[in-house]
Amino acid sequence: MVTAFLRVKQSRKKLYFTIINQHADEIDDLALDILAPLFCRNREGRFVRFEQYFTPILGRIKSNPTEAYIQLKRLISSHVDQELIELLKKEDPDGWKFYRNIILAPQRNPHIHVIDIQNTCYLLYHDDPSSDPWDSIDGNLPEIDLSTLKIWLSDAMHDAKTTPAFIGNVLRTIKEDLRYASQVPLASMHSALKHILGITTVPLDRYEPSDDRDLLPVTKDSLLSSLKLHIQQQLETVYRKPGKLPDNILERYQSVLDTYFEDLIWMGQTNALVKYMNHNPENKILKVDWNKHKSRLEYMVKKGRDYLQFIFRQN
Repeated sequence: MVTAFLRVKQSRKKLYFTIINQHADEIDDLALDILAPLFCRNREGRFVRFEQYFTPILGRIKSNPTEAYIQLKRLISSHVDQELIELLKKEDPDGWKFYRNIILAPQRNPHIHVIDIQNTCYLLYHDDPSSDPWDSIDGNLPEIDLSTLKIWLSDAMHDAKTTPAFIGNVLRTIKEDLRYASQVPLASMHSALKHILGITTVPLDRYEPSDDRDLLPVTKDSLLSSLKLHIQQQLETVYRKPGKLPDNILERYQSVLDTYFEDLIWMGQTNALVKYMNHNPENKILKVDWNKHKSRLEYMVKKGRDYLQFIFRQN
């Protein structure tokens, strides 16, 4: 499964560090290196990572065994992404800094949006609050080529001093030019940014804030596991015990909220709640009376965020 994930990422140019050899044995070796930490045991010989992830959802799995495979794929996918980030930081520290600045840019510039099209991440500029960012996508125009992107990105840096600002500038230029599709692959932006900043004398700390990962009071894995357990307990207390909602609806709530907080913890950003229904076909049951479900989910999101604030205050 890990090898398959890596092959897909490689074919979509989403491996942001160099794999020396493209042959199968190299990918297999990389897959084993990535998978190994997932099978770490404690002194009692228990698989800690699997226990942390699956213990809170054992009830759901017993009632719906197919959920086990869905959750296993989600765990491995999340683990692969995190391990690749760690490898990127070791193999290409500067490349990691550029990549991190790009994925944080939408949080610092409200006009930059990240969208996913056929499992490929794109960036686009959208500043019209009355319409959806997807309305800016034009599938009839070609994507901007890398050489042109490098030139335009370099020009955009003259009038801006931060990564979100000059990424926003170049995305706006691309949108207004009308010769190219407004969406730009994240991989292309990363390559262009690394090329430009990697050959200039601009100090990297001018663009890179301190790494908030070092400020976390606990690891992201344990933080996410604790948060998921807290959400499960809140759903139990607020909705299941009083008999306000049936189990099948609460399972979908848990699925949506798990994915939402995985994005928040691992990527530092989230999508609209309605978009998380697409992560599991069974979530579509929530489309009936969506406004009511949305309000309840938003309440649980607030509970989760309050819990995170409590953890950071305590530490």
